[in-house]
Amino acid sequence: MRRTAPVLLLALSLVAAGCTSGDGDQPRPATIEAHGGTGQIWVRTDPGAELALLDAAGEAVPFEAVDAKGASRRRSTATTDAKGALVLRGVEPDTGYVVARVEGDAARSERITVTAASDHPAAAFYEAQDLEEGYGYLTTRDGTELAVNVTLPGPAADGPYPTVVEYLGPDAGRPGEVPLASPRGIAATLGFATVGVSGRGTGCSGGAFALWEGTWATDGYDAIEVIASQPWVLHNSVGMVGVDDPATAMLAVAALGPPDLAAIAPMGAVDDVFRSALAPGGVPNETGIEAVAAREAAARPGASEWATKRISDGDRTCRANQALRGQNLVLARQLVDQRFRPSSGTDGLAFAPIDQADKITVPTFLVATWQDQRSAGHAADLAPALGNVQRAFISLLNGDANEGLTEASVLQRWVEFLQLYVAQQAPVTTSMQFVYPVVVGELLGEPGPVTDLPFPADRFPSGTSYDAALALYQSETRLRVLFDVGAAPFVGIGLPATAWEEPFGDFPPPEVLPTRWYLAEGGTLADTPPLTDDGAANTTDEYVSDPDARPEMALPPDQAVTDRLPALDWRAPATASSLAYVSPVLLSPVVMLGSASADLWISSSAPDTDLQVTLTEVRPDGRETFVQSGWLRASQRKLDERHATELRPVHTQLEADARPLRADRFTPVRVEIFPFAHAFRVGSRIRITISAPGGDAPTWRFATLPGIQENTVARSLDRPSSVVFPVVPGAGIPTPSPPCPSLRGQPCRATQPTG
Repeated sequence: MRRTAPVLLLALSLVAAGCTSGDGDQPRPATIEAHGGTGQIWVRTDPGAELALLDAAGEAVPFEAVDAKGASRRRSTATTDAKGALVLRGVEPDTGYVVARVEGDAARSERITVTAASDHPAAAFYEAQDLEEGYGYLTTRDGTELAVNVTLPGPAADGPYPTVVEYLGPDAGRPGEVPLASPRGIAATLGFATVGVSGRGTGCSGGAFALWEGTWATDGYDAIEVIASQPWVLHNSVGMVGVDDPATAMLAVAALGPPDLAAIAPMGAVDDVFRSALAPGGVPNETGIEAVAAREAAARPGASEWATKRISDGDRTCRANQALRGQNLVLARQLVDQRFRPSSGTDGLAFAPIDQADKITVPTFLVATWQDQRSAGHAADLAPALGNVQRAFISLLNGDANEGLTEASVLQRWVEFLQLYVAQQAPVTTSMQFVYPVVVGELLGEPGPVTDLPFPADRFPSGTSYDAALALYQSETRLRVLFDVGAAPFVGIGLPATAWEEPFGDFPPPEVLPTRWYLAEGGTLADTPPLTDDGAANTTDEYVSDPDARPEMALPPDQAVTDRLPALDWRAPATASSLAYVSPVLLSPVVMLGSASADLWISSSAPDTDLQVTLTEVRPDGRETFVQSGWLRASQRKLDERHATELRPVHTQLEADARPLRADRFTPVRVEIFPFAHAFRVGSRIRITISAPGGDAPTWRFATLPGIQENTVARSLDRPSSVVFPVVPGAGIPTPSPPCPSLRGQPCRATQPTG
């Protein structure tokens, strides 16, 4: 029997007298239609009406609403837009709210209930909705309609079918065929029913769009429960699949615990939007902000070609669902000036899903890549946060977000995961041998299928029972780290195949040994601390922090990071604008896994400066391979002591904690080199480079501090600047050094002199 969610006191306060059927372009009458949802109320009345929010006692309640530019601010009254729409955000959960006019007639809405994210409708609310194959709509708890596209592997009467859902994104609910080179497309070829759900305020879905707000999670919860109740869904439970935003959203949804969610498979999720992508180390990432702007632009009326076509073809529901788009929250403009981590205005469900991950209990298949230009490699930090998931299967590898769909062994285990935990069937992956070459070709930008990268044979013998297959799958390690993706023996270089892999119990592995190297004279790294007194000669190094000293981005505009071997313009910074330190030649292999910490003593000619620390491998053949970078705005050096470790400095990034550098004084700062895994071969050397941000992340462009700063790094007895690395003790490397270039996401260049 299906479990029943708690009863929600839905107050869909529609004042029926005189209301139209909802055409978004028709004027509204003077009555007030108000719907309460999760932390917000959406309102329809006539244009230009000034409204206030009253609680059950009749007292005015402040709320957040967007202005003419889409920026949100706290206020006591707000005016409806040209379509008579208004969204009141940031409303505390309670009953008895009323939306009332401030002047003129005494029109009021009926009483409204605003709910918390943990309040859910009864099962009957979901079971009353019917979805058929093809395009349609489902209704969420506050009356908002979301566009959906259902594909079935056969007639509905021949079901039920195992079902997966891709939730969120303007095109998820687009009618028509599902692209093959996508999680839903691959699942469809395996006999799964698939459902794409467009997020609130996008495509033909109703409501207003706002990135990462609580409705991301509750709308997803509602979608899961509506879909799972359909008669064509096997076991009346579904899985969630997706890359990027859908992956981040499914973490927020799973944290709410939909009773009919069977499993989730996120690829390229973001653990913490601000810390990872928008302002790593407090340095604003303009590319991340532009990505936000692009998502918001896609939610504007008329931006979706397929939605515009449906409206022109007579879809009145799609047309009516555009009515609240004037209430879209435009974060991109605010983020340009957002120098510090927001301390309010988000509930953490989708903004920082890592803070909610301990509430997830369903089986989870997580894929994270170190050089993902969207999640920035920090998705690996979700692994320890998923501690309450008994059936977690985690793959970590170099490359971009799509590697989960193109690296054959990861994709095979993803298919097996869906078959075991959603379909509840013994895995059979034979059909992927025909699908996989097409998927890889499309995602790598190749002119056709990639036929020289075979898909592995079935891992489970024919006739294996479901219980036996499940037991075998669950006996495998929780976490696997794939090394040197792009340099597998006997496979074309740059193709997404793994040279070798290692199993681990968790991330970071408890056996990792923090290993410290000290900045030393002559641009070297030493394994012993300096003994020279502070202020003595030759105990400091200077450089000019100049972000214009080399190109901001290493990726030319006609290239894509997902290409097989993109022609990256990866230039070394000039000697005057950087400092570099290199270790002695390695006499034994060194495998690193986790974050590293550059613990520097710095002074600057300015009260603040932006730092970038990049880790590379200097190879015996005179080439240099990129490994990972990290960033810090020095004024935001305050550590979050609850989460910071020797290997991972976590900064609060709060305005209250910001402090300028003091003139003529050295200040200790810790720069996190973002999570990575890399195998340094015998004969190579380990190198770190300190410079202004830019030039190493292929698609990232930073809004650095104005001007240039003259920075000094100390390396003396009481100011021992150092770097601590996450070394896996005793690890061997079974394959030779990879060709240069070959590694996915890790460019290679001629080694530059150490300055």
